[in-house]
Amino acid sequence: QAVLSLYSAGRVTGVVLDSGDGVTHSVPVYEGYSMPHALQRVNLAGRHLTERMRLLLRLRGAEPSAAQGVKEKHAFVAADFAAAEAGPEAPIEYELPDGTVMDVGRELYRCPEALFDPALLGMHEAPSFPDVVVNAVRKCDIDVRR
Repeated sequence: QAVLSLYSAGRVTGVVLDSGDGVTHSVPVYEGYSMPHALQRVNLAGRHLTERMRLLLRLRGAEPSAAQGVKEKHAFVAADFAAAEAGPEAPIEYELPDGTVMDVGRELYRCPEALFDPALLGMHEAPSFPDVVVNAVRKCDIDVRR
């Protein structure tokens, strides 16, 4: 699957970060061949972010049952987390299936920040997504690293 993901991007060499509901894999691919000896796995994925969004919405006083929809439609990674935190909040309106409208703001970038700092989820030993990619590359032979 990693090789096909790279092919779809017009590449034959790279690192694929494949994140699903419960697990994320980082798979190095070199000239169209995956390198299973360098594959990295972390039990940090979409389900964990949905739970984090539930918590953040609950803390805001908003409806936590909307967490998955809010995450999938509106969550984003802030280019500069510190600047986003320091700046003004720009809430959006999210309509629940029953027609109720709720405001969601900083939760939209605070939720996925856990991908870069798993300690936010209480996962103090888990590597971050950048660490998973770097660890996969480091397990590759020096000749194939670029």
